[in-house]
Amino acid sequence: MIRLLLKTTYTSGEAAMTTKVASGSTYSRRGLTALMLAILGGTALVLALALCLSTNARLNRRFDVLPRKIAVEHSAEAIERGRRLARVYLCHDCHGEDLGGQLFADIPFTAFLPAGNLTRGAGGAAARYAPEDWVRAVLHGLRPDGRPLVFMPSHYLRGMSDGDLADIVAFIWSVPAINRQWPPATVKLGGRLMMVATTQTVLPAEVIDHHRARMQPPRARATVDYGRHLATATGCRACHRADLSGGAGPPPGGANLRPGGAVEGWTESDFVRALRSGTRPDGSQIAASMPRDYASLSDVELRALWLYLQSLPSARPPS
Repeated sequence: MIRLLLKTTYTSGEAAMTTKVASGSTYSRRGLTALMLAILGGTALVLALALCLSTNARLNRRFDVLPRKIAVEHSAEAIERGRRLARVYLCHDCHGEDLGGQLFADIPFTAFLPAGNLTRGAGGAAARYAPEDWVRAVLHGLRPDGRPLVFMPSHYLRGMSDGDLADIVAFIWSVPAINRQWPPATVKLGGRLMMVATTQTVLPAEVIDHHRARMQPPRARATVDYGRHLATATGCRACHRADLSGGAGPPPGGANLRPGGAVEGWTESDFVRALRSGTRPDGSQIAASMPRDYASLSDVELRALWLYLQSLPSARPPS
């Protein structure tokens, strides 16, 4: 009996000790997990704060730029030239048919990007912009106070001539005033990550050499040089990539425009018809993401573009 009692007591004590050890191990694991979560949370908070501070500094940086002045003529001829050029340079594509602005993008956790009102109405740029402010915005990607505009494609438009810009401004002044005020663009967490972790040009003002003298574009003739200029200034490279090999821009992505690519086998007439009608030679429709305003390109401009594309190295892989 005593031996049984001693054995039972020993067994009970051993079980209690095991329970305490096991319980202590559980508490240790929980404590370690909580500590690791706290460290990770703190690190994430510090990184998020650093991200916000660094991107805020870039979004609110003031560029010291003294823009060149342009002479805006409000003649009927200038307004009519500006009407066509506003299509060629895709002003309506972002700012809407009435140029009163529209929502360019609203992507959760990434960005809220309205393309602003350009007219003389309430909230419009023409109501408060002097001619040099248009130069600052279009050719430098900057607000009148020197802060950068978000996604304003000035790194492409910078090739625009002073005369073309002056005519576009004259046209904008001539359109009916639209009273439409938009809230400012907001770059959220995803957009801020894009600013630091990708090559996406969120603030084109950052990639422009603002103090380098701008070269005026080649004469408007059907030449390779003029076509090269148009491929940049009208935004072809935004969706078709810098080398026009395709794959950038909104889905399904810009086509490869180099010889051997998507336009292989096309004639110049096919190319002109495609840009004017949005229809390929086989009758299929080009994606809606391809701006239909390119139909406003002149015969000379379209021929120059075609000659430039045909001058590029082949897209075919080497045999």
